[in-house]
Amino acid sequence: MGVTIGHRMLTITAWENPQDPQQLMKGGVHAEAVKKFFSPELGAGAFTCVLVPERINTMWVRCEACQKMMDAERAHGVCSCGATLPAAMPYW
Repeated sequence: MGVTIGHRMLTITAWENPQDPQQLMKGGVHAEAVKKFFSPELGAGAFTCVLVPERINTMWVRCEACQKMMDAERAHGVCSCGATLPAAMPYW
């Protein structure tokens, strides 16, 4: 996902494992992007990183019938009011 906020540009990519981005260093489109990154064409400064979640909290979903927030995992698709819950948004 790419985001621009003012003069800042962010690229966010989700991976299964922290080592997975290493495959990008071997060539292809990413290698071309790296060349542009280090050329004078793009930006005045930057950093890269790999962030690993320490903890992923509860994914909450709102019941469309009663408007109550429910723990998506524990509710097993059914609100305490008996209505079917919408699907939870996917985790990264």
